[in-house]
Amino acid sequence: QQDPIGNKDLVKQALDYMEQEVDPAVECFLCLSGLKLDFVRETGTPEETLKEAQTSLSIADDSEHHLSTIYLTMVEVAYEQGDWEHLLQWAIEAESNARKAERENRLAATLLWLAVHAQHIGQVDRAEILRQQAEHRASRYGAFIGGGYYTALTAYHEEGGRLQTALDTQQAYLDHLVGKSKPFRESQTRLTIIRLKKALGQPH
Repeated sequence: QQDPIGNKDLVKQALDYMEQEVDPAVECFLCLSGLKLDFVRETGTPEETLKEAQTSLSIADDSEHHLSTIYLTMVEVAYEQGDWEHLLQWAIEAESNARKAERENRLAATLLWLAVHAQHIGQVDRAEILRQQAEHRASRYGAFIGGGYYTALTAYHEEGGRLQTALDTQQAYLDHLVGKSKPFRESQTRLTIIRLKKALGQPH
């Protein structure tokens, strides 16, 4: 998705067409469901995202790989809405499915979200242990860990009042994105960096 907002109508038409053509019985249908959820996440409201996520859950069945991704999306929305009860509930589901699917990148992200919640309720020591476990798994991951990990790590530091570390995290993510033909992600990351710099009183 180079520009899902600017090409919203065209992307929606393409997804609708593929949904009609792809047999629900094949694995590709789950991937299509994931694409639809990503699209709504980028272009829709939090309520629309959660609605699409529920539809994706009903399709995912026992696919731990897809379930972990869906629940992580729901966790991000819960965080943005300050819904700590559902954040914890969905993070636990995401962690369970990520472990079963042996998806180290997803597991690292879910451990960070559990750390965010632990920090929020004052369990600082547990939060730091979870953060260390997440970063250890991320360091062993043989490919780019993905934006979800950086989103969760940024949230962890921002919730703890460590705005400079949160900024450094987003800058590290941006360094991965530059030159990778991901203008939309790059633009989103730059906007987050501007927001954090403003909060720190730094020129932006």
